[in-house]
Amino acid sequence: MELAKAKDSSLLYGVCQTLVNLTNTFDKPEIPDEMKQLGEFAKVKLPKFAEKDGEEYVKKRIRKLVEEGLISALVNLSDTESNTSREMISRVFTGITGEQEHRGITVQQGGVKALMSLAAQKHRKRSRLCGPIRG
Repeated sequence: MELAKAKDSSLLYGVCQTLVNLTNTFDKPEIPDEMKQLGEFAKVKLPKFAEKDGEEYVKKRIRKLVEEGLISALVNLSDTESNTSREMISRVFTGITGEQEHRGITVQQGGVKALMSLAAQKHRKRSRLCGPIRG
């Protein structure tokens, strides 16, 4: 969590990616049944998820990370200009707040303010690209 306090942008992506992996909030490819059958027919191994990526293991990891100060770290990290890192931070917040028990501490430690900042910056960038929204 100390790495989150460092303002070194070269570390930022790696820290964010590690947190996404630990909280299992990355995009998971859904393999349709047709592809599974085709893979079996062609004798191709399709990707399988590890046992430790199961829901119970992920919940335990998230609980431990929250206890170790993950929310404060995310608040510190959310100050970045990197769109990729900002998206990863948002994903981790989504993973944390998926459990109701972590929502209160997220609010207490400034998570809502950080999320609002992330959303506002995304909106500002979109409005600069598209111009004013007319209704």
